[in-house]
Amino acid sequence: MPQLDGKVAIVSGGSSGIGEAAARLFAKDGAKVAIASLTPGKADPIVADIQAAGGEAMATALDVKDEAAVEAFINAVAARFGRIDILYNYNAAGSLTLGGAYAEVTESFDNAVRTSVHGTYFMCKYAVPHMEAAGGGTIVNTSSVAATKGNLPDYSPLHGMGLSHSAGKAAVEGYTRGLAVDVGVKNIRVNCVRPGWVQTPRTMRNLERAEGVMAYMLSRQALKTLSQPDGLANAVLFLASPASRMITGQVLTVDGGQTLT
Repeated sequence: MPQLDGKVAIVSGGSSGIGEAAARLFAKDGAKVAIASLTPGKADPIVADIQAAGGEAMATALDVKDEAAVEAFINAVAARFGRIDILYNYNAAGSLTLGGAYAEVTESFDNAVRTSVHGTYFMCKYAVPHMEAAGGGTIVNTSSVAATKGNLPDYSPLHGMGLSHSAGKAAVEGYTRGLAVDVGVKNIRVNCVRPGWVQTPRTMRNLERAEGVMAYMLSRQALKTLSQPDGLANAVLFLASPASRMITGQVLTVDGGQTLT
């Protein structure tokens, strides 16, 4: 029997990349899936594919920085499917800024940090009561290796890039640990995945902006290939499933050995 049979899973940022892969994998494993995406209609083809395969899914346009909209979305999911068991927060925004600490526009920095931190906080805040009502649940947040080592600091074309990404994802890791302690008594587990470079559309757009960065990045990684979204999605599935029932407050690094060098 599928591990997630009868469960209801929410995926924020679920219209592309790791979020899309996770939504599809959750559905394949038996869950009813609700996808939140910033761009209206972008997740509709994913919902159609899930439904065509016999699953249940819905999609809603959502800015995770909007607390009232997040509350309404979470409540709408619970009303439609009757419960909420799993929340996967795949929240990221902005593009990597070349040029160091003073190059990133303040508004861009604020947007990226609010998407990662406030977005994760709002989604968890309103999902937890529904999980408690269901007898428990699992939350998986998304960090980045940039939270622990920065973004390729010794490669001059990319020196200091994406500082908002580093700051926001470091905060997500701290929030994950704190929330795990707070809601453990409610039978809710909270963990985090920490990906390295993953071959998503957003990552590829950023890698194309500086000559030689792909070769340099792979030279600093133990496994000489970029991770695929499915690889991260399988890690998310593990943390969301009963297979990890005694794991909480942890950050699982899935980076092909990038942080080993």
